[in-house]
Amino acid sequence: GGTSPYRLAVTTGALPSGMILTASTGVIAGTPTDTGTANFKVTVTDGTGDWSTQALSIKVNDAPVAPLPIDPGDVGLLYTHYLAIGTVDNPVTWAVVAGALPPGLTLDWTTKSITGTPTTAGIYYFTVEATGFTSGKLTIPLTLTINPAPVITITSLPAVTVGANYVVRLTASGGTSPYNWSLGYASAPLPDGITLDQFGLLVGTPTTAGTYNFSVIMTD
Repeated sequence: GGTSPYRLAVTTGALPSGMILTASTGVIAGTPTDTGTANFKVTVTDGTGDWSTQALSIKVNDAPVAPLPIDPGDVGLLYTHYLAIGTVDNPVTWAVVAGALPPGLTLDWTTKSITGTPTTAGIYYFTVEATGFTSGKLTIPLTLTINPAPVITITSLPAVTVGANYVVRLTASGGTSPYNWSLGYASAPLPDGITLDQFGLLVGTPTTAGTYNFSVIMTD
């Protein structure tokens, strides 16, 4: 309405920090730097001097934050991830405010940690909030991967002839790689001439015939 050209101006209040109003086009643009709701009034004046005022507001939300990955866990194995504790004079308390922890895990109030024994594999997204910081509340989105329980997948080994080269890699799945291998604590020894390295490689040249039974430990 009225008679163009129009001129627009913020006459009461203020736009969000980092944003401006272009008088000739009426475009509000920029990159806001603070969160919150800005309340203001805009006045338009037409070519004849007539004017009109409108109250407006712009809400500036927090910037989106990608979930922060934390150390993964394994089904069936005790898991603990410590959160910031604060100080004696400025204690910090934590709460899960969105999403849910993996089944089997809880937020322990006394130790300020996510702890427990996870029961279900998957990727879990949740948000924790801390209160007690001098700057106010701190909200952190997190992602926690729970891997299937680690298992040794090789169950038998091929035979070999005395004096022949022997190379077999032990295999596993689940858990969190890399895997570290060792001979069982109370295991019988390997055949003479064959060794097991930390990467799960049985290698060597056997010197004595026979059947050898032994156990291995895999740590993920």
